[in-house]
Amino acid sequence: MEFKSVLNYADTSAKLSDFNSKVVLIDFWATWCGPCIKSMTHLEDLQTQFKDDLMVMIVTNEDKTRIQKFLSKRSTKLPITIDTERKLNNLFPHRIIPHTVVIDKEGVVKLVSSPKQVSSEVIAKIIKGLEVSLPEKKDVLSFDYSKPLAPDNDFSIYHTITSYKQGVAGMSNVTGGNGEFKNRRILATNVPPTKFFEIAYQ
Repeated sequence: MEFKSVLNYADTSAKLSDFNSKVVLIDFWATWCGPCIKSMTHLEDLQTQFKDDLMVMIVTNEDKTRIQKFLSKRSTKLPITIDTERKLNNLFPHRIIPHTVVIDKEGVVKLVSSPKQVSSEVIAKIIKGLEVSLPEKKDVLSFDYSKPLAPDNDFSIYHTITSYKQGVAGMSNVTGGNGEFKNRRILATNVPPTKFFEIAYQ
């Protein structure tokens, strides 16, 4: 497992084996993700608190130019892996960010969660080799935003409202995406009811 195109680090690349004496926390994020930016301070605090036993690596699939522009406004000392080929993303499939993976000193994945769930107490336990018990973050990877929501395509106006879908990203798209529903469908998943009114009345 390799980290390539690394910023804020002594070298431009690294391997998981380089950190075999430490617990490794990998956090997938993006510059446009508000919760990701908010959690960065927490990750920085964890790195400072456990500097001798923890390696925090934040990973993005955005390009270097965009990340450097972001860093000019919001600096961080955390190493940043630019994973435009999504190789790390494919190792730890997810759809919702931030997405956090914690690997112990033996190279075993101990936790798949979100940053806010990974407290200093949790990290301290993993460093000591103790077991931790947190719900696993499982994203629904099979949800296809381009497919019909209704079983029958023979309709001109159709409204579907469902309950909250665990593991599906919260988003809204008023263009219908790029598939057969382009410019003729509004899709909003896992958003509060007030969002419907914002969309309807712009």
